[in-house]
Amino acid sequence: MTGLGVVSPIGIGVDAFWNHLTHGVSGVGRITKFDPAGLPSQIAAEIAGFDPEAYLPRRDVVRTDTFIHFALTASQQALADAKREPSAGDARMGVSIGTSLGGLPLVFKTYDGLLQEQMRGVNP
Repeated sequence: MTGLGVVSPIGIGVDAFWNHLTHGVSGVGRITKFDPAGLPSQIAAEIAGFDPEAYLPRRDVVRTDTFIHFALTASQQALADAKREPSAGDARMGVSIGTSLGGLPLVFKTYDGLLQEQMRGVNP
């Protein structure tokens, strides 16, 4: 059995992704997640309209980085697409996830917390 799940700049979910991909929709646009002033490029392929709490429990959202939200959401979609329960626990299951620089926002936040409040500013 194979299941697919997608969280990408051109669509959340296989149907949205495929529709946009086959119609030439670009996921690249002006950066909105932070102020890019002073950077050589003002564009990026951000994932717009993603609400992690629509897919994950709040406790997981606040304790994990954005790229983990994307990975868990895509994994849930893939399991549903394969008609598998997450608790199936089949040792033959495999996952392929692609990320580029995933986790950097959390690294920066942790570093800032460490600089400002020493160890009290770091979430274990």
